[in-house]
Amino acid sequence: MLKPLKNKLLPSEDNLLLNDIGFDTLSETVEDYESFISIISHDFSASIRHIKEFSSLLKSSITTLEDDQGLYFSYIENSLVRLDKMQSALMTLNDIQNKTHKVSNVDMQDMLQRVVKQLDFTNYKTEVEITCEPLPTIKAVPELMETLLFHLLDNACRYSPDNGKQKLFLRNFEKDEQIIFEVRDNGIGIDNEFCKNVFHIFRRLHAQGDFGDGIGAGLTIAKKIVEAHDGQIWIKSKLDHGTSVFFTTASSS
Repeated sequence: MLKPLKNKLLPSEDNLLLNDIGFDTLSETVEDYESFISIISHDFSASIRHIKEFSSLLKSSITTLEDDQGLYFSYIENSLVRLDKMQSALMTLNDIQNKTHKVSNVDMQDMLQRVVKQLDFTNYKTEVEITCEPLPTIKAVPELMETLLFHLLDNACRYSPDNGKQKLFLRNFEKDEQIIFEVRDNGIGIDNEFCKNVFHIFRRLHAQGDFGDGIGAGLTIAKKIVEAHDGQIWIKSKLDHGTSVFFTTASSS
C-alpha cells in the first residue's frame, strides 16, 4: 500500500513561517491544503458546467453574431476548456494523495509501449522519435506509473526545437542501491534557475499557447506520483540543449 503524502510544504511556502499564514503546526497546514484541493477539484465542476450551459444558451439566442461578439464567445469557450483541464489536474492530484492504491509488479518496458500508443503525435509541432534501453520490472502502482510516463513523455514531446526531429531516449541505471530512470530529450531546454519551477502547479515558463495547449500541471502530477512511491524526481537541463528528467522508486521487483 502506498503511504499518504504527509508533511509536504506548500509550493509557495518556501519563504514563509507557519505563523505568517495563521497555522500553529505543519500538520494543520497540510490538512488545510488538502481540504482546499479537494473543494477546488470537486465543487468547481458545477460552476464550470453552469457557465458552459448558460454561455451556450446566450450564444444560441443571438440570431446574428457580430465579429466582436463571436470573438468574445471564443474567448469564453477557450477559457472554459482551460478551466476543465485545470480542474481535472487538481482532481488527479487529490486522487493520488487520498486514494488507496495497490502495489504490484510493473513491467516498465510494457508500460512504455502502452503509453506511447496513448500519445497524440498530431499535437506536437515536429516529428518525434522515441527509443529506450531495456527497462526493468519494479514494484509500483500500475495506473500511477502509466500516468507518470504519459506526462513525462508528453511534456518532452511538446518542448521541441523549431527545426528537426524531437528525440526521446529512456534508460535506467543503478546508484546507491536505487533504480534511477531517465527520460532525455533534445528539446529547447531550461535555464538552471528555472528547473525547480517546473514542478509548481500551473506555472508555465512560456506564454499560453506556445508549445501546445498545456496548463503547467504534468510535471506536478509526475512529482506527486514519484513521492507517493517514496521516490525522488529532479531535472538536469541546459537551454537549447535538451532536458533529462530523472526519477527513482522505492524498490525493484
